Amino acid sequence: MFKMNKLLAKHIIRLEPTKESSQKRSKVNDPEAESQENVPRQVIISDALANCLDIGEKEMSQSEALRLVWEYIKVNNLEDPQNSVMILCDEKLRELFGCESISAMGIPELVIRHHLTKQ
Repeated sequence: MFKMNKLLAKHIIRLEPTKESSQKRSKVNDPEAESQENVPRQVIISDALANCLDIGEKEMSQSEALRLVWEYIKVNNLEDPQNSVMILCDEKLRELFGCESISAMGIPELVIRHHLTKQ
């Protein structure tokens, strides 16, 4: 039983860097890196996301893009009244996400993975 973690570790891939590895990188005294941390990263949004949100901009911060998606959901009353965790997709969101409904927790991941491109 104690060897199970060791055996399974070969097959598990981390999707995000751990806190330890990000702290090690931040300890390096690089003034250029420090100045870049304070500036929000700009991303390029997909054509599908721009059309869904009816915006002309293609470049914005990741947090701004997510904020606009949530604003669209709230303005159009797409939260499921029976289950506040679920979002009922209208025609535009169905085209964007490819589903009838989606968990509110899954929206950021879908937007970031499929509709935002880092510069």
